[in-house]
Amino acid sequence: PIDQHTPTFLESLRTSAFVALSHIIRLSPSFFSEVMAQITPKVFCRTLMEGTSRVQQACITMLNQALYQGK
Repeated sequence: PIDQHTPTFLESLRTSAFVALSHIIRLSPSFFSEVMAQITPKVFCRTLMEGTSRVQQACITMLNQALYQGK
């Protein structure tokens, strides 16, 4: 059985969540504001600085889509 409280499992879950959000935002860039309201800009910036490379890339993709939509 998988222990849902191990750091590896939690990091995998976090990575999957951020990657899924980046895919959703790619399809609907206006959803970015809803995501930012939930995770806050402070958490988003901290994730960009301290997250794993896949999570950082997902955040950059989300930000890129939001900025591209607002061109």
